[in-house]
Amino acid sequence: MPTYGESADRGFFLRNGGYYFALNDHVDLLFRGDIFSKGGYRLEVGSAYNKRYKYEGNFQVEYGVQRFGERDDPEGYYRRETNFWVRWKHDQVINPQATLQANVNAGSSNYFKRNTYNEQEYLSNTLKSTVNFSQSFANSPWRLNLNVDQSQNTQTKQVSLDLPSLTLNRTRIFPFKGKNAVGSHWYHNIGMNYTMSLRNQISVPDSLLFKILSDPTGTIQVQEIKRGDTSLVTKNSLDYFNSGMVHNIPISTQLNVAKYINLQPSIGYREYWYFRTKEYAYDGLKNEVISTYNYQFAAARDFNASVNASTRIYGKFGGGGSRGTIVRHTLQPTVGYSYKPDFSDPVWGFFQTVQTDSTGKMERLNRFAGGIQGAPSAGEQQSINFGINNILEMKYRPKVASQDSTVKDPYTRFTLLDAFGLSGNYNFAAESFNLSPISLVARTNFLNNKFNFQANGTFDPYAVTAEGLRIDTFSLVRDGSLGRMSSMTFTFGTTLSSKKNPGPQKTAKNATPQELSDLKLYRDLYVDFDVPWHLNLGTNLIYSNTGIRKDTTLTINTSGDFNMTPKWKIGFTTGYDVTKNDFSYTSLTLYRDLHCWEMSMTWIPFGDRKSYNFTINVKSSTLKDLKLTKRRDWQDRF
Repeated sequence: MPTYGESADRGFFLRNGGYYFALNDHVDLLFRGDIFSKGGYRLEVGSAYNKRYKYEGNFQVEYGVQRFGERDDPEGYYRRETNFWVRWKHDQVINPQATLQANVNAGSSNYFKRNTYNEQEYLSNTLKSTVNFSQSFANSPWRLNLNVDQSQNTQTKQVSLDLPSLTLNRTRIFPFKGKNAVGSHWYHNIGMNYTMSLRNQISVPDSLLFKILSDPTGTIQVQEIKRGDTSLVTKNSLDYFNSGMVHNIPISTQLNVAKYINLQPSIGYREYWYFRTKEYAYDGLKNEVISTYNYQFAAARDFNASVNASTRIYGKFGGGGSRGTIVRHTLQPTVGYSYKPDFSDPVWGFFQTVQTDSTGKMERLNRFAGGIQGAPSAGEQQSINFGINNILEMKYRPKVASQDSTVKDPYTRFTLLDAFGLSGNYNFAAESFNLSPISLVARTNFLNNKFNFQANGTFDPYAVTAEGLRIDTFSLVRDGSLGRMSSMTFTFGTTLSSKKNPGPQKTAKNATPQELSDLKLYRDLYVDFDVPWHLNLGTNLIYSNTGIRKDTTLTINTSGDFNMTPKWKIGFTTGYDVTKNDFSYTSLTLYRDLHCWEMSMTWIPFGDRKSYNFTINVKSSTLKDLKLTKRRDWQDRF
């Protein structure tokens, strides 16, 4: 049965009316929809299917039409907007070597904004979908993966689609270690892998996706803003496709030097195959470089070599007292050297030399720029890489354990600091800014992982002018300071909960098959009373310093629920932006167990989705439409 009401901009409505029936023992079907007096409507078709030991899943398609204003309104006041959404989940074991999985969640960028009443969907900005086929081969080192991936941002209304991506892997082999090898030699550990990756991606505004897919070899008109002017530009649909293949062959080994030093030499080779390259020409009238695509097969390649050394140094202190408390410090220094040629050199043929301005300045531009699989890069690299990490651990004897001589290991152990270190590199071949910014990291968990803290930062050793321009002079030389902290992020989070209620509970361990099926289909309707209270708390502090401006952003987010009585549960979700002095999306939920019935209320006190929803209904999923509802949502007039 549908609910009824009136919306300020859509008129009187009947919402969520429909019909459900089972086609057979394996497939069901659901029709549901909304209708509005001002002409808008929404249609939904869904189906769940299950073949035991073979496959299971569900499929749902929704289509909505919304009208704003009246047809005879002045131009610009009336418009008709259509939105759709597709959901598909599928899990199938084809045979012991092949599986097929799908998790699709895609549609119009405005669909959730106009049609959903689910807060998680409304707050989601980035949506991802994937369909994956995986195939291994019996008694073979090869493995094949085929993916169709989609990524969508509902804010920028940009969608990226892989049609498809294919990866072929071969497990690591040791070519110098034969089956009948005698003894152990250093060259026996030289191993190599092979990976082939093929991708075909299209990235466009969602309004253009179907136009380009329906006519990939045609042309399309798009709006472009250039120098402040908006104009229609004709483009080839094919220009929006980005296709390419890469073959990757890494070769590496590991040696032990002077007993305590691990040495890891490696060589990497990549071969790029593309079906288009860029051609550049200087336009004297516009005083700019014009690039066009040359659609033909082209190949490029690059390689690099490196050697890295690492070790571990241990130290400890403590050990006295009745608890025998000991703190261990682990120091992990790393140093390495890497080399890469300058692939912009004309000898390789990967770059084109072209005039770039009216003064006759010449530059080398990459013919493979923007390739989806990457491309050989300009600039020779001869870098010294360095890093250092610290770990602090502690152990002690609890009072009970220290008095028990039968316990083999009476110590309690935990980590005080998971990581605290820095890393960077110095490129001898670079013409300027040889030293890279220094990356800093600190991370720890404590109280059995209930609290976690992480800090990431970037330290810039170079000076900045009064205009904010970074110059090739160390701050230590010009200003007498080591540098500036250009960015820093602090994240703190905790998840706290009480112990589960004692005694028998209706949990997944002792639920009936029908109850497990209902829980899987109607997960959002399940209320867990086993945990009396649960709290999530997170804070995020972001600091940036450009040299002339410093910015700080602090946000706090929290959610949780708790049982007021064995039959009452209350939950909440909220957040606060300290910098903007404003609350984020906030909701409050209330639940009451009425034995065969249940009562629930959701209240959003402010914001775009200001609303409330009060419902009393039968618990049984078979009779879940037997209910009494009172609501006022973000579309209602009263």
